[in-house]
Amino acid sequence: MLALILLPIVLFVALVVGWRAGNPPAVRVAEAAGQFSTARASALVADIARAPHVSGSAEHARVRDVLIANLRGLGLEVSVQRSFGVRQMSRFGAAISTAPVENVIAVLPGRDRAQPGVAVMAHYDSVAHAPGAGDDAAGTAAVLETARILKAGPQPVRDVYFIITDAEELGLIGAHVFFGESPLAKRIGAVVNVEARGSRGLATMFQTSAGNAALIDLWAKNAIAPSGNSLTGAVYRMLPNDTDLTVALAAGKTGINAAFVDGQFDYHSPTDSPANLDNSWAISR
Repeated sequence: MLALILLPIVLFVALVVGWRAGNPPAVRVAEAAGQFSTARASALVADIARAPHVSGSAEHARVRDVLIANLRGLGLEVSVQRSFGVRQMSRFGAAISTAPVENVIAVLPGRDRAQPGVAVMAHYDSVAHAPGAGDDAAGTAAVLETARILKAGPQPVRDVYFIITDAEELGLIGAHVFFGESPLAKRIGAVVNVEARGSRGLATMFQTSAGNAALIDLWAKNAIAPSGNSLTGAVYRMLPNDTDLTVALAAGKTGINAAFVDGQFDYHSPTDSPANLDNSWAISR
């Protein structure tokens, strides 16, 4: 009973904290070389989210090819993991979700390939009735912009994996296929997952792996506009929600989850379109 009484209070406090921390950095008028390009990312979002692209559809195949072309254009090692995923949704009893999967994977080799690599992850499928500009074309564009910046800079010490998963909306199936079947999954030590539950606002870190002190310290020292709090993580653990990071954590990976949550009425809605997606998501990546 006490938990039921406290839950609304916890949620209210979380909303207040999120609102006060939700102001993104100012939009840059000009972007220097090596910086995140809002214009480039927004153009990619517009291309990805011009229509709903549910897994297995013709529009989904077009988006897949756009991503492959962009990643290959950066000079990365690109592959497509094709499989057919089946997942029992334990949260819904005996429900079983199945889908063809085409995960797009790009690799930026590091100087020491024996060390565990780092993965940057988002999903490129949408729900059937939404263009998916926020969820998750914005995350996908952020991953590709990160790939461009890292490829243009000094070679990283570790391998960096850019994983654009498929069939996330159908039950995290693409992530299950990658972490369950791909040999590359064994070479990954840490995962940064990029998600959305709305159409605007500051991208906030809301979930991490356990034993996260060193991880949080590393993130806080290197993120451009670090935003997150332990209350967000506590509330998230009480909610019936999962993302692809859930699968990575179950596979024993270290990880961070980030998302923006303003404009909630656009989530999984026909209004989740490029026109309704503001630039603050890009500035805060």
